[in-house]
Amino acid sequence: MFKKILIANRGEIALRLLTACKELSCKTAIIYAQIDASSNLLNYADENYLIPGKPIEAYLNIEAIIQTAKQNNIDAIHPGYGFLSENYHFAKTCTENNIAFIGPNYNIIKQMGSKIESRQIMAKYNIPMVPGTITAITNIDEVKAFAQTYNYPIACKASGGGGGRGFVLINQEDEIESALKKASSESLRYFGSSDIYLEKYFKEAKHIEVQIMADNYGNIITLGERDCSTQRRHQKLIEESPAASISPSVRKTLHETAIKIAKSINYNNIGTIEFLVASDKIYFLEVNSRIQVEHPVTEVTTRIDIAKEQIKLASGEKLQYSQNIIPAGHGIEFRINAENPYANFQPNFGRIDSFTVPQQPFVRVDTHCHNNYEITPYFDSLLAKLVIWGKDRNEAIERSKIALDNFQITGIETTLDFHRKIIDDKIFIDDKIFTSYVETEFIHLFKSNSDQNKPSQTASKTLTANTPDIITQSGQSTQLANSKSFRVKVDNEIFNVEIAEIKSSKTPAKFKQNKINHFTKPLDEEIISVKMPGLIKNILVKSGDIIKAGQKLLVIEAMKMESEIVANHDGQVDEILVKPDETVDGNATLMKIKML
Repeated sequence: MFKKILIANRGEIALRLLTACKELSCKTAIIYAQIDASSNLLNYADENYLIPGKPIEAYLNIEAIIQTAKQNNIDAIHPGYGFLSENYHFAKTCTENNIAFIGPNYNIIKQMGSKIESRQIMAKYNIPMVPGTITAITNIDEVKAFAQTYNYPIACKASGGGGGRGFVLINQEDEIESALKKASSESLRYFGSSDIYLEKYFKEAKHIEVQIMADNYGNIITLGERDCSTQRRHQKLIEESPAASISPSVRKTLHETAIKIAKSINYNNIGTIEFLVASDKIYFLEVNSRIQVEHPVTEVTTRIDIAKEQIKLASGEKLQYSQNIIPAGHGIEFRINAENPYANFQPNFGRIDSFTVPQQPFVRVDTHCHNNYEITPYFDSLLAKLVIWGKDRNEAIERSKIALDNFQITGIETTLDFHRKIIDDKIFIDDKIFTSYVETEFIHLFKSNSDQNKPSQTASKTLTANTPDIITQSGQSTQLANSKSFRVKVDNEIFNVEIAEIKSSKTPAKFKQNKINHFTKPLDEEIISVKMPGLIKNILVKSGDIIKAGQKLLVIEAMKMESEIVANHDGQVDEILVKPDETVDGNATLMKIKML
């Protein structure tokens, strides 16, 4: 067993891994960026080391992390998920420096990291795949030819993609050119390669994944499967184990195929093989060569500590389990994110005032958050994972309702209310959820059955100290004394608002939404600005361009999610004050528009 393990991650997964290491009597160390210097996580590790660089860059600084490990007698590094967990170069560098990488062999990571290469390998072994290309797409004609065979919609994906990044849906022919540009640029930006490929898009498929566990001696088993069909932006919101609605024959085929895939690539350590299931047919999607965010829902049904087993396997131990593991009961995992479901899951940040977790039996909460915890815009929006176990799915759902009602977070917007609503939805209760259901159907029901005008947890504190999502001052007088009228656009809906006692015509009314916004100055100039810090991903116009109201101007990323900024008026681009890949602070001015 390893003597000292370095956790190269942050947040809830870092805490989960620190606990697993301590249970194995391993000394622990953790890296951190300056922005996380006050994190309580540092108190859980035996040692902690500051990595220089900007918030995200610090956790991706391979050279600094390896140097830290070598200087402090680290004999193994656990990357968790995200960041460097599926970085072939990082895993290889660890091995070359005699530091164990807690994950599969770096050659496996390289092969499976390229979706095109992995599809080529699956084709070689006759693994059923989602119909699509096994070479990179280079021009529009290839997409048109693909559409003639498979029809629209078509999924255009980044070869190195994951988590919904580099995924663009093509619904009709006139969308091809823009989709290729977007998918290719995102692929290059996030994964270092502009290679993209095509897949047939199934409108009503289930996303099922099989957890595998393999040692270094050829022994491989599966630990049940998970249904991850409740998604938004191609990212999971709820995971369940087992997948209740699939037939015994489909389940058998899924597990047999997962084992076949793992053996064909000589897989070792922990991993997940993902499939689409449509009309009782299975289609290979990808291999995730790391521990999954949703591993706890498998742990509660198998009673196997996946994090600890992963460390044991990386240290050279043989697999201690055989394929006779039968999952017991039913588990449901809810991802509690700092997102506003009333505003299309827009990311939210700020200080958590209070954080109260449910205390009932058969409930597990994996989290690093607490009262007064500061959520920054630099990392993903995951706050906690709420995991419920029941003797069957019905009991798990009933226990989930109680747990969600007793989970209280104030100070920021979260997905708790979304989860409370969807577990009462008939489609969810009947287990007929499919991958696009949330965005195409449920979200409309969710909004229509909710009080959309209720004040947010943050806005209710002080109405006059906040800023609207998009605001335009008309300067026209109204019946109210000393008042101004405004047109406010919130989540693509426009409201007429009158506000009295405005001291200066250049001071816009304020209404906090903790999300990307822009507002206008009076007269003939529109100022495009953002409230939160973020990274400029793409600028879609240039100086001098004539633009129309509603036209997309630029793309900005905050909390690992992208948002598009649109023009509120017809006009002409006067000045662009930022450039792609530039990090901007909150309230930064991005662009000036002459109003026409």
